Amino acid sequence: MTCALFSAELVSQFNTFLLRNNVEPTVMVVQMFKSNFYLEETSIQSIFHSSQILLNLNYPEVKQFRERYGFRVFWVPQDS
Repeated sequence: MTCALFSAELVSQFNTFLLRNNVEPTVMVVQMFKSNFYLEETSIQSIFHSSQILLNLNYPEVKQFRERYGFRVFWVPQDS
């Protein structure tokens, strides 16, 4: 699935996360994104200032997701 970010703040947040050299699978939760279906492909895009990206959160739902798919967590970020 492709994702388009239309906010410099979201792009900066995502790039900063990618530069951390985290070697485990990433769980990304997006809020307030618009979904599109075009030419049999699904994509999502941010909606200006209302969208949020949450990466590798320490929430029970994320922990359950990781456990369900066998992801081992070596690093857990602080909630912001």
